[in-house]
Amino acid sequence: MLLRSAIPATVRFADAPTSVALPPRQATPHILFGLNPIWVLTAMLAVTYAAIVWDQLNRAVIALLAAGLLVLFGALDQAEALKGIDWNTIGTLAGLMIMMSIVQRSGVFQYIAIRAVQIARAHPAVLLLLLQLVTCLISALLNNVATVLLMAPVTLAVTRELQIPPYPFLFAEVVASNIGGSATLIGDPPNIMIGSAAGLHFNAFFLNVGPAAAAVLVAQVLMTHLVWGRATRATVENRLRVMTMNAGAAIVDEPLLVQSAAALALVVGALIFEDKLYLEPATIAMGGAAVLMLLDNWRHHRHE
Repeated sequence: MLLRSAIPATVRFADAPTSVALPPRQATPHILFGLNPIWVLTAMLAVTYAAIVWDQLNRAVIALLAAGLLVLFGALDQAEALKGIDWNTIGTLAGLMIMMSIVQRSGVFQYIAIRAVQIARAHPAVLLLLLQLVTCLISALLNNVATVLLMAPVTLAVTRELQIPPYPFLFAEVVASNIGGSATLIGDPPNIMIGSAAGLHFNAFFLNVGPAAAAVLVAQVLMTHLVWGRATRATVENRLRVMTMNAGAAIVDEPLLVQSAAALALVVGALIFEDKLYLEPATIAMGGAAVLMLLDNWRHHRHE
């Protein structure tokens, strides 16, 4: 008995029952027709990209249908499919897109573009510079794709009046929107996904990526000036015609502009201090969108 008690507890006797820790059993996906899951996923991805490139159907519908078929075929479990959704990213994008759709109704983006033209005195080289800076700034605060869609019509109208080719301006705006969108946490969907996965706050993301984006923007501005800006000319008559455009007429809803500016300022301010407020970007963006929708809806009901 004494000898047995002196033996360390970790030592097992040959006749003692042993317990072996087995690894957790992995769930085997039940693929229809016994197909290989890898081949099903690969084929579905190829078909999805082909349908997107075909560009005859809505891309969101294509992606949603492909995801549903993967679950239906058994290549992906429904619970795991739902785990793959980043709700913080979706909430942030949805909130910002709602705000963008309301803000643009005021005409503020058209006003900014026309004012940029007039500040540049309708000189093509200076106009090319200012439109890039404006597009970059708006894209850093809002969605970069929507920014281009709002800036493009005004750019086309101005270049038509100046009788100069619009391609350099549109090209520069597209690149500037991507640069501005890459500078902040909310400027581009991949940024939101990276920040959500890595736990980065708005300030941390901007301080690390912002300087690099600024350097790239400087290079972009210099390149567009050397390639197009210094060679583009507009006649005095065309420049005078553009200078007489009424920027104030672009503002079609001034109360909405005031409400939108206040809501956007609150959202950006909350994002800057999100670590101290203990809030996620999706909560801030959706909250701002809800407040702006409430104000807009209440104002319309008052006038009915």
